[in-house]
Amino acid sequence: MKNTKTVAFAPDGKSFAVAAEDYSVLLWDATYGEIIRKLAGHSLPVRAITYTADGNTLISGSEDTTILLWDTTSWRNKKGLLGHEDYVYTVKFAPDGESLACGGADKSVRIWNIATQETTYIGK
Repeated sequence: MKNTKTVAFAPDGKSFAVAAEDYSVLLWDATYGEIIRKLAGHSLPVRAITYTADGNTLISGSEDTTILLWDTTSWRNKKGLLGHEDYVYTVKFAPDGESLACGGADKSVRIWNIATQETTYIGK
C-alpha cells in the first residue's frame, strides 16, 4: 500500500483502519494482517480517521470536505457532517464521545455536537 495518509487502531486493539488510495477506509485485522472490510463513501482521499473511546463509531474526514460517521456494528454510514469549505485534515473525539473536533484546509476548527449534528464552535 502506498500513499497511506492516516491510520488508527480500534480501541480494543484487534483491528486498525487505514485510509486507502481509492478514497475508501480499509479495516485490517491486527493479528493476521488481512483486510477484513472496506468502507466506501468519500469521493476524494481520506485524510483523517479516529474512533470513539467506546469503539462504537469510526470517523473519517476527507479532501471532499465531508466527515462520515460509521457504526462499527453494522459498518453503515450513520451520518455525514458538512460544513468545512476545504479538505478535512484532522478529526478527534472528545473523551465523553459527545463532541467531535475537526480541522481543515479552510483554516477552521469546528466542534460538532454528534447528537444534534450541529456545529457548536467555529474558529478561524
